[in-house]
Amino acid sequence: MGEKDGWLRTGDLGYMIDGEVYVSGRLKDILIVNGRNYYPQAIEWLLDDLPGLRKGSTVVFSRPGRSSEEVVVVTETRESDLEALRTAIVAKVNDQMQLAVADVAFIAPGALPKTSSGKLQRRKTRDLYLAGKLAKAGTRPSSMRILAARHAAVALVGRARHIARGWFR
Repeated sequence: MGEKDGWLRTGDLGYMIDGEVYVSGRLKDILIVNGRNYYPQAIEWLLDDLPGLRKGSTVVFSRPGRSSEEVVVVTETRESDLEALRTAIVAKVNDQMQLAVADVAFIAPGALPKTSSGKLQRRKTRDLYLAGKLAKAGTRPSSMRILAARHAAVALVGRARHIARGWFR
């Protein structure tokens, strides 16, 4: 972290509109696949609309591959036909982002690591995935579900604002 031109370099990504700063992600979370940058949030938001996936409960990150980083999707679901859901995820990311998904991991609702305020912990999820220790069952108490629902609502409002701003450009 350092200061440059009056800005504190925290590693957060964001944008400013009308003097307000909106944080949209972390620099360390950017996926670099075959020399191109992808924002994991864009892929996660894309997948939120798929039937069978819990909204706000998908994490996308990269893992080391043979020639480049590979994309991994970890998502919470109650669906029983996981192969059809896997096919839908891979197809949607490929069609919309021209990006191949190397692996899809399905976990039970409540199993994704989240902060006490309900934010997804992408780096922790990646570390657990790489270590082969990703939980298969949900562990969050009901009070955490309320916080997670509040976080999801705030995220949806932020996403709607972002989309609306695009309409007026």
